[in-house]
Amino acid sequence: MQIIKAEQSSYTIIEEFLKPWEHTCVTLCAKLRKLDDHIYIISNDLQINDINDICGVLCIEGTLLHCIPHPDDEILSCFMEFAKDKKIRVISGKTDVTERLIMQLQEFQTPAQVNHYTLMTLEQIALPPPEPLSCDDQIFRCTEDNLDILLELQKQYLIKEVAPAGKQVTELE
Repeated sequence: MQIIKAEQSSYTIIEEFLKPWEHTCVTLCAKLRKLDDHIYIISNDLQINDINDICGVLCIEGTLLHCIPHPDDEILSCFMEFAKDKKIRVISGKTDVTERLIMQLQEFQTPAQVNHYTLMTLEQIALPPPEPLSCDDQIFRCTEDNLDILLELQKQYLIKEVAPAGKQVTELE
């Protein structure tokens, strides 16, 4: 088991590996699509030919983004060796795996911030609001006509819930 720096030629294979897990690692997938060069693969093989050669994907640059669907002791041990000389300020990924990674990291560092999120999903049938709406509020399904308000909503979400204290959120993000 090893963690190797991903080559951009393998990004298509990595994207295929991440597809079933994208809802748990959206930012990692976005970094991959932007051809970020801080992507690493957890693998048993130095040659990545298909998704079966991948056990997990990391992006590490101060923030650790991870997708490790089936973390076992071998993967965690490999991560421990890999992360020894890395400064990790923030960890983002699936909670159960994040907690195991933090336990591994505690031997030599503690992240300054761990983000806890609740996964929201869109049901096929609209659900009633959990409480009465106030004033003239309404719930409606968004379309392309709502992109401007959705962009502002996403930007405010990133500022208030995601970005580390003091980090400026840009329009590109």
